[in-house]
Amino acid sequence: MFSNNDELSQDTVFDVLSSARRRETIAILREEETPIELTTLAEIVAARENDTTVEELSSQDRKRVYVSLYQTHVPKLVDVGIVEHDSDTGEVWLTSQASAIEPYLHNPEQSRRWHRYYLVVAVVGGLAFLATSFGVLPFVSGALLGQILVLAFVLLAGAQFLLAWQHRL
Repeated sequence: MFSNNDELSQDTVFDVLSSARRRETIAILREEETPIELTTLAEIVAARENDTTVEELSSQDRKRVYVSLYQTHVPKLVDVGIVEHDSDTGEVWLTSQASAIEPYLHNPEQSRRWHRYYLVVAVVGGLAFLATSFGVLPFVSGALLGQILVLAFVLLAGAQFLLAWQHRL
């Protein structure tokens, strides 16, 4: 059994995250602010896996996911200390130990956000260069505009690096 004082090894984290169903379970539990019943968790996992709604799930899909969560995935997450499961109430929730796996979880939305920032700087810079070359911005030289854009990209890349580095600590 896992003690909350123990740190998760990288091998343990990779083993836990090797299953798409466990990753989905962790993602759902991260979204919930309160414990969730295992049956509800299984329905949400099954719906996401089948790209449908909970209401449109077949009873076979519900049962298949519930059994695998109950017999395999939740016990594994409990054993490593990431999840707790109250067998009396059927509720499941993340423990504070779950924060140890945060650096290994990829959030596509966060990644896409950075691309948007870089795109905005590039588009604004391109428009400013066009405006400068057509005399719309006669008071700004191309060299100054280039320096400002380079500085903007450096600051943006630095912020992205620092946030990623901080997330790994």
